[in-house]
Amino acid sequence: MRVLKSHKAEVFCILAALTFAFNGIVAKVVLLSGLDAWHLTQIRVTGAFLILGSYYFIFKRHELKATKSELPWLLAFGIVGVCIVQSFYFTAIQRINISVALIIEFTAPIWIVIWVRFVRKVNVRKEMWIAIVLAFVG
Repeated sequence: MRVLKSHKAEVFCILAALTFAFNGIVAKVVLLSGLDAWHLTQIRVTGAFLILGSYYFIFKRHELKATKSELPWLLAFGIVGVCIVQSFYFTAIQRINISVALIIEFTAPIWIVIWVRFVRKVNVRKEMWIAIVLAFVG
């Protein structure tokens, strides 16, 4: 138990990696069984909402207060940032290998930086190039 307390971040990081890897395999099996990407997205997003929403409603209700001006942004984040991203991910792994989909997904920030530098012709800081090299190596 002492290891868990002193290395909580590392334990959660490993747990997240394992569950993320497991999710891709399970999603691919479910998609191959006939369920389409959009319905799988609906199931996943609804389940996450019910689990996380219940937790926050029970334990952190005071953090659920949003102003009227925040509601459009929350709605846009929910639709674009959660639902569309999930449906694109499931569509990708439905049509191609999971490994190829993950390479595309995880190298996306690198391609964005390259696009900003060479297409938009905006100078990119040296630290960003170092981060790109580390991302390719890591």
